[in-house]
Amino acid sequence: FDPNEAGSGNQQIIYIYTQSPNCIFTTDLIIEIPNPLQATFAAPDRICVEENAEITFTGSASNSAIFNWDFDGATILSGSGSGPYTLSWPQAGSYTINLEIEEEACMINADPATIVVEPVLAVPEIACAATFTSIEFTWTEVENADSYTVNASGATMIGNNSYRIEN
Repeated sequence: FDPNEAGSGNQQIIYIYTQSPNCIFTTDLIIEIPNPLQATFAAPDRICVEENAEITFTGSASNSAIFNWDFDGATILSGSGSGPYTLSWPQAGSYTINLEIEEEACMINADPATIVVEPVLAVPEIACAATFTSIEFTWTEVENADSYTVNASGATMIGNNSYRIEN
């Protein structure tokens, strides 16, 4: 008997025993094959330190399953059991989430997920220099900033941290 081939649900097992050529005994038994456990969950790759992470169980388990989550020091703002969970971390860094599910005699681990919590960016200090025909804005580099976006009509970026508006 192979439960993977039988599939989940009630399955009949038939046992036939032959003692001699004329003595054949038959009995059967109904067994329940549970749905296979699937330990998967969804989590964001990155959040900012002032944001919350939403963790959602996406696998399959019965209502009697026990969920053992390890949120790597996160504060649980809401959620229990299979979730969903809302989490936060007090500091920037890289955090790993693990999940283990226990159901009857079975145990399965999900692939861990890593969430990078980005720090709060500092407000740039902006300086400007004006001429009769233009204004040039510059700012100090902001630690952990990947890029800068300037929204100003007629602005021309003239460097990684400066732009000019011409009259």
